[in-house]
Amino acid sequence: DVYALGAILRFLCADSGRRMPRPLAAIVEKALAEDPQRRYAGVPALQADVAAFLSAEPVSVHRENVLERLARLLDKYRTAVILVLAYLVMRMALLLWAR
Repeated sequence: DVYALGAILRFLCADSGRRMPRPLAAIVEKALAEDPQRRYAGVPALQADVAAFLSAEPVSVHRENVLERLARLLDKYRTAVILVLAYLVMRMALLLWAR
């Protein structure tokens, strides 16, 4: 039952003591909708959104703005971003030092 899974998901997320990210809150809200027609069509649809969220992919029930998309991509590719930034800082330092 989608509603029961939504309640479990809300309980698990609320137990962490931190605020739920907006996409996850949208997933929980849809799973716990009072009107059964507004809930996920089935468990596979709920599972797909949770899996997308955990993989740092967009979810179907939350439309990201530009800043949220940028934050999600920076988080997903954190190591690559740090390496590129470190390279650029070192490159700039060497260019300035060579003057």
